[in-house]
Amino acid sequence: MIPLTLEKLKRDSRRLDHNIQRMKKKGRNDAASRLKAKKALVDAQIVNIRSEEHTSELQSHLNLVCRLL
Repeated sequence: MIPLTLEKLKRDSRRLDHNIQRMKKKGRNDAASRLKAKKALVDAQIVNIRSEEHTSELQSHLNLVCRLL
């Protein structure tokens, strides 16, 4: 479930980047600013999910044994 969510968020982030650039080219800085705020939230979610994945990997017994070897 997490990989699908992460991939969707990455797509959303790229789409927002594209739309931000498009709004800037049109001189719609107000709209670009709102999109930047949305992108910041999406990027924060991506970081949070990656952190959760890393934590779960560290807690895995298999990975723990591999790291100890």
